[in-house]
Amino acid sequence: MSKHSIKLRIYILPVILATFILSCGFDQTVSDAVSNTINPPKKDVIPKALIANGSRTVSVNASVTLDGTPSFDPQQEKITHAWTLVAPNGSSAAIGSATATVTSFITDKGGFYTVTLQVTNESGEASEIKTIVIDAVGAGSNHPPVAMAGADASVTIATTGVALLDGSASYDADGDTLSYQWLLLGAPSAATGSPGSSTYQLFESKSDTAQLYPYIAGIYTLQLTVSDGIDQDQDQVVITAE
Repeated sequence: MSKHSIKLRIYILPVILATFILSCGFDQTVSDAVSNTINPPKKDVIPKALIANGSRTVSVNASVTLDGTPSFDPQQEKITHAWTLVAPNGSSAAIGSATATVTSFITDKGGFYTVTLQVTNESGEASEIKTIVIDAVGAGSNHPPVAMAGADASVTIATTGVALLDGSASYDADGDTLSYQWLLLGAPSAATGSPGSSTYQLFESKSDTAQLYPYIAGIYTLQLTVSDGIDQDQDQVVITAE
């Protein structure tokens, strides 16, 4: 009766790229080996962008400190900072240093200031973008309205014959009453020349909703301007007539 033996070697592997081998022998005359590669768990190498204090409300003409000190890299690599600022219409606010860890800007006008921060480590890995909003309020401050001219659309001249323009989604954060103005920026030229009554008619152009009657096929580009009496905003919509 032959003797059978199974030899099993067990290795405790560190978290590195490794290979293990299992050998089986019968009377030490037959053997085989199976190998497999063990990949270490993928580490989180993406840095994290963080802004101290976060979104907040301040007064007009305030100096707003932007502190990216809490940002970090899991691999403890050095990180660089990249700030951006989107200010309200009419504001000339600018970030003091867009690459500093701690920087600032001045709210020279009432409204919303959108700030973003992204950090990058030495390996070139960039963080997700961190966004905060600074709301500047106070005497004389005003939040500009937001114009929304609606989605682009198509209209068939032979059937419907009219494109409904809807700017009712426009809004003002202060709740101010808005005025509306629709303006045709571009239309297909008629055989006789430039766009005019021979190519379209526009009704209720000073309402939140208007009607465009295109008479020839082509692209009609319209602009909606909304105003709260202090500031204004614009949006465009494209109507394709077939």
